[in-house]
Amino acid sequence: MSVIGERALDTLLGCALALVCSYILPWWEARYLKPLAAAATRANREYLIAGLRYADAMQAHGAPVGDAAADKPAQFRRSLLSHDERAEIAPGQRARAQ
Repeated sequence: MSVIGERALDTLLGCALALVCSYILPWWEARYLKPLAAAATRANREYLIAGLRYADAMQAHGAPVGDAAADKPAQFRRSLLSHDERAEIAPGQRARAQ
């Protein structure tokens, strides 16, 4: 048998094996898909709840949350500027990093 014939035979055997497995494995995998999806949903819900509790705790202790937290670095940079430098920056404008 030539190399081409051997490869053709291997290809046909591989196709037959893949066809048989395509009918067996989806049923086998489907049994585990529903519990896996439920576990992923439960984990995501717990992660979201933990994040919301953290945000509530930070807000209760006076830490900036949301837009106020996003503006903190800009406020800090402005506080480092001298009075003259602050006067040059219009309200609502960000200070350029040095």
